[in-house]
Amino acid sequence: MSAMGGLQSYFNALPLFSRYLLASGGIAMLASVITAYRITKVLALAPYFVVRKAQLWRLVTSPWASSSFFASLIDLFFTWRVVPPLEEELGTLNMLSHFMVLTLLANTLSCSLCVLLAPVFPSLLAPPTPIYLTIGEAQHLAGSLMGESTLATTSAMGEDPMPLQSASRQIGTRIFSHGGLRDLVLFCIVLTTQRFPRPSINFLGCFEVPKQYFPLLILAIFGFMEEDFLNYAVAVAIGYAYHYGHLSLFFPGAQRLIGWEERSELSSVMTQPGYVTMANRTGNPTLPLFGQSHMSQSPHFSQLINQQLSRLSSQAQQPVETDQNS
Repeated sequence: MSAMGGLQSYFNALPLFSRYLLASGGIAMLASVITAYRITKVLALAPYFVVRKAQLWRLVTSPWASSSFFASLIDLFFTWRVVPPLEEELGTLNMLSHFMVLTLLANTLSCSLCVLLAPVFPSLLAPPTPIYLTIGEAQHLAGSLMGESTLATTSAMGEDPMPLQSASRQIGTRIFSHGGLRDLVLFCIVLTTQRFPRPSINFLGCFEVPKQYFPLLILAIFGFMEEDFLNYAVAVAIGYAYHYGHLSLFFPGAQRLIGWEERSELSSVMTQPGYVTMANRTGNPTLPLFGQSHMSQSPHFSQLINQQLSRLSSQAQQPVETDQNS
C-alpha cells in the first residue's frame, strides 16, 4: 500500500464529523492564503461589525476564519489530536450539536463581554484602525529584504528629498477579531481532562498538573501565543460549565438526539463511513482514551492521545489486510 493510500485510509477511518471538520478547515486555510486573507475579513468574529453593523453571520462562521497560516496549522493539528476521541464518546450527531452550540454561545458571550468591557478597553469595539508605514520604515524594510533601497525619496523633477518621517502610506487596517478552531479544541480539552480518572496529568513528561487546572495551563500557553485570550477564556469557561452540568439547557439531550437519528432524513448520513450513532458511542463517564490506562503513574497527555490514534490506525489497516488474505 502506497503512502498516499495509507494516509487516505487513515483519514477515512476518522469519525465522520472530525473528518469533515479537518477537511473544511484545511480548505478554508488554503482559500485564505490564496485570497490574501480577504475571506478571513468576512468570516472572522469582529465584535465591532457584529454589534455596530449587525453582521450576525460572523457568530457562526468564525471557525473557518484563518488568522494566519501558522495559527491554522496549529488549530488543525490539535483538532486532529483531540476531537476524534471525543466524537467517539459522544456520537457524531452529538458532537456536531456541541460544535454548533459552542460556536454560537462562545461568540455571543465574547461580543457581550466586549460591550461590557469597552468603556475600559475601547479597542474591543473600536472601528478598523488604519495601519501606516512611513517612508523611512518602508526603506528600511525593503533594504533588509532586497539588499538595497527600492523606494525613491526624491521626485522625478529633482526636487529636495521628501522628509522620511512625514510621508507615509496605509498598508492595512487593525481591528479586534477572532477566528479558528481553537475554541473547539479548548472545549474538548476541558471535557477530556475533567473526565480523566486520576487526579493529575503529566504535562509532556515535565511535571504533574492537577486535572482541574490542566485546561488553564493550555489556555495560558495559547493566550501567550495569540492575542485572543478573551475568546479562549470564554471557550474554557463554557467547557467547565458544561462539565459541571450548568449548560444542559443549551445542549440537546441523548433522548432527543436518538429521536433525530430515527428520522428518515438522516438515514443517508448515518450510513456514511465513520458515523458514530448514539447507540454505538462509547458513552460517559470515561473516555476510552483515558480509561484503558494501566500505568501506575499518571500517563503523559501525549501518550493518552497516541493510544487512541494507534487504535484508529489499526482499524484503517484491517480492510487492506483482509483483501490481501483473500
